[in-house]
Amino acid sequence: MTNAYCTSRWLVRGLGAELATNLAGRGGKRWQKLLRAGGRRTPPPADGALAVVTGATGGLGAEICAGLASLGYEVVVAGRDPWRGEALASRLRASGSSASYVRWDATDLASAHAVARAAGGRPCALLVNNAGVMGKAVSKAETVRTNLLAPAALTLALLPALRRHASPRVVNVGSSSHLRARRAAPATLEAPEPDTNLLAYAQSKLGMMPPS
Repeated sequence: MTNAYCTSRWLVRGLGAELATNLAGRGGKRWQKLLRAGGRRTPPPADGALAVVTGATGGLGAEICAGLASLGYEVVVAGRDPWRGEALASRLRASGSSASYVRWDATDLASAHAVARAAGGRPCALLVNNAGVMGKAVSKAETVRTNLLAPAALTLALLPALRRHASPRVVNVGSSSHLRARRAAPATLEAPEPDTNLLAYAQSKLGMMPPS
C-alpha cells in the first residue's frame, strides 16, 4: 500500500465516519436512520461477568469502567497509576459494584501476566484495550509498543480466560490514524524521535519496510 492510498483511506473512512457519526448524534432520529447510527450501543446486563479495561485510571477508560459496572460487570481496572486506579475501584465498590485494581504498564509487556493472574482463572467476558498514546509528546517507539504490542500481549495473556467464557469479546479502542498505517519497521521499536506526523506505523528514520 502506498502512502497516498493510506492517507486517502484515512480521509474517507476515518474522518468521513467521524463526521457522519457527529451528524447523526446531533441530527436526531432522521439522521441516525439515514446514516445507520442508531440501535443498541451498550452490551446487555452482565450478571457479574468479568471485564478488564486498560488505560482505566482516567478519561475514557474510567467512563468505560463506570458504564460496565452499572451493567453488572465485575470490573478489573488496569492502569499504571496505583493511586488513581485504587480510587476508581473504591468509588465503583462504594456504588455497589464489584471492582478491583491491578497495575498494568503498556511499556512493560511482562505486566500483562499480572492482569491475567488478577482474573484468577475465572472466565473473562470482555477485554477493552483502551490505553493508547499518540502525537509529538511520545516517541515512535513508545507509540508502537503502547498501541500495537501491548494490546496484543495482554490479549494473549488473557486468552485462556477469554476462552473459558461462552461468548467473549475483545474491543480495541483507537483513533482513525491507524488507517494511515502501512507496516511498522522493526527499527521503529527503538526509534527515539517524536511521532509528530502520526506515522509511527508507516515509517521511521531508522528504517522502512518495503510497500506491499
